[in-house]
Amino acid sequence: MNENYVEVLVKREGNDFVSTIGKILTVVGIGTTIVGIIFYPLFIVVGIVFALIGYFVSMESDVEYEYLYLAKELSIDKIKAKTKRKKVSTIDLQRLEVFAPESSQHVKSYEKREMKRLDFSAGKKDSQPYLLIYNGDNEVVQVRLHASAELIKAVEMVSPRKVFKD
Repeated sequence: MNENYVEVLVKREGNDFVSTIGKILTVVGIGTTIVGIIFYPLFIVVGIVFALIGYFVSMESDVEYEYLYLAKELSIDKIKAKTKRKKVSTIDLQRLEVFAPESSQHVKSYEKREMKRLDFSAGKKDSQPYLLIYNGDNEVVQVRLHASAELIKAVEMVSPRKVFKD
C-alpha cells in the first residue's frame, strides 16, 4: 500500500493592531470587573462585556491553517489561537481540475468563471499561493492555499496532468 501523508501548517498573517486591541480590551475588561466588584456593581457587567469582546477579537486574529493530505484527499482545518480546531474543507483530489500557482496561465481561464472562492492562505503579499480548482457537489470551487513542495509532489502523483508549477 503506497499511501502518501503530507501535513502543512500555515500561519495566517494577522493584523497586529487588531490583536493588540483585543488584548487591551481583555485587560480593561478584567480591570473594570475588579473595580466593579469593589466599588460599583454596574462595572461588573461592563467589564465582562469588554473582556468577552477582547477575547473573541484576539481569537480571530490568531489563525493557522493545517493542510493534511492522505489517500487522495486534502483536508483543511482552521486553528484559532492554538486552542480551537475546526474542519473547514475536505477535497477529493479525484475531482481536481487544476492545481497551479496563482500567476500561472493555467488558472487564467478560470478567472471570469463563476465559482465559489475560498481563501485558506497565509495572506502574505510577497508569497506565491497556489490555486486548487475542483468540481464540488453542485459548483466549481477555487481554493487559495500555500502549498509546500511535498504537498505539490503528493498531489502531482494523484493527478500529474492537472498540476502545474509555472
